[in-house]
Amino acid sequence: MIYRLAHGTNTTHMIDLFNLEGSTLRKYVDIVCDALCDKNKLFNNYISIPFGHRLQKEIKNCFHDLTSLRNICGAIDNTHIPFTSFPNKRVTFATSDFFNKKKFHNIVMQAIYDANKKKLEYLCWPT
Repeated sequence: MIYRLAHGTNTTHMIDLFNLEGSTLRKYVDIVCDALCDKNKLFNNYISIPFGHRLQKEIKNCFHDLTSLRNICGAIDNTHIPFTSFPNKRVTFATSDFFNKKKFHNIVMQAIYDANKKKLEYLCWPT
């Protein structure tokens, strides 16, 4: 289902590609979109979107031209930024919050871009 959102494929292609029934595809697209959009689930914690005139007239239209999907307001990507030491000795947070499953300290940076690859916003948080 995230494949469809990421690649802009249509329902018919998804049904053929993953050998799914149409009702199954619609069910899981709804579940994934609900999790992404519900303000009590992922939306408020991890997603920040642009708003206003620029969103409606420029960003959504550009993404629609690129993907044929409506109401896309940004492309999200993230990366892990490793570090070997903390900025000062008076650390007021738990260093274990920054220790990831690959056994090194890092922060995660998430960036949101418009259809012209212009950065709209970025966020950083522990792993």
